[in-house]
Amino acid sequence: MKGVIEKRLGFMMMPILIAPDDQTLQDSSHIIDTLEMAYPERSVFPTTPKQNLVSYLFELLADEWLPIIAMHTRWNSHENKLFAQGEFGHRALPFLPRFMTNAIGKPIAKKMQSYLPVLGITENTMPEIDAWMIELFGQLDAHFAKHNFLLGTQPCLGDFALYGPLYAHVWRDPNWRSNFESYSHLNAWRKRLGAPQELSGDFLKDDAVPQTLWPILERMFKEQFPTLVETVRRIDHYLDDNPRPKRFPRGLGKLEFTLGKAKEQRTVMTFQQWMLQRTLDCYQKTTGDEKESVDHFLREVGGHEAMQIQPKYRLTRKNFRVLPQ
Repeated sequence: MKGVIEKRLGFMMMPILIAPDDQTLQDSSHIIDTLEMAYPERSVFPTTPKQNLVSYLFELLADEWLPIIAMHTRWNSHENKLFAQGEFGHRALPFLPRFMTNAIGKPIAKKMQSYLPVLGITENTMPEIDAWMIELFGQLDAHFAKHNFLLGTQPCLGDFALYGPLYAHVWRDPNWRSNFESYSHLNAWRKRLGAPQELSGDFLKDDAVPQTLWPILERMFKEQFPTLVETVRRIDHYLDDNPRPKRFPRGLGKLEFTLGKAKEQRTVMTFQQWMLQRTLDCYQKTTGDEKESVDHFLREVGGHEAMQIQPKYRLTRKNFRVLPQ
């Protein structure tokens, strides 16, 4: 973290990938995009418009909304908290005995816990997060009972995005692992995706999007997208008032969001517009009959109006940071 990552990025952040030509790639989406260009065989991007959009939507859901679940399971359970704290210390200094590394992991754990209110994880929302998690895992379990992956027998971008919060957090958290594994089809998906080099398959024919995914997307458009709309609005107003900011802020105050029956505050994170742009770009490049098909699907899942967002200012990534373009 200190000798390699901070030296290359100017700050400590994971993940990074150092390419054979010594190029440094940071952020999972940037890494995937770069590797896809270099190795287009067995692409994680479906070639048909609805499936490609759904894959991007699941990336947006997993990267920017499911951390609510992932951070809740990890830091609101004493057992999971101790596990993560020990892992932080042990992975940082694996040559030291565990009793020493456990103490070293404490400040890292404390910093991670401080992000809970940033995401809107409070006593008010915790019961709703638990209910949402059970609902989501049941929906995914029902889907994976019929399909190996989100869109067929081959994994897409959305599958790999889901793997982050569901495997790296929920499944690895000792206090939730047995519950996760009780969803046998979801757990089988986790195992399959853990060895992608052994996979061979195809995306579903005729640009089909299984209806087992529709309820997940419906809830995404109902609960996550209002926060994205407000994020775009806040960034538009900020850049109207600060057209050439010397330092673009990572946060722009608080917004109110809804999760199930709960209403709570969370931080407006500017990075989320950059992630949203990936999905909007995918949607906006469709034309003609393809656009008609995609629009019909979006109306079916309650997302057509939400996908009409048009940010006034486009964000880009430069020197590993999100900035106005």
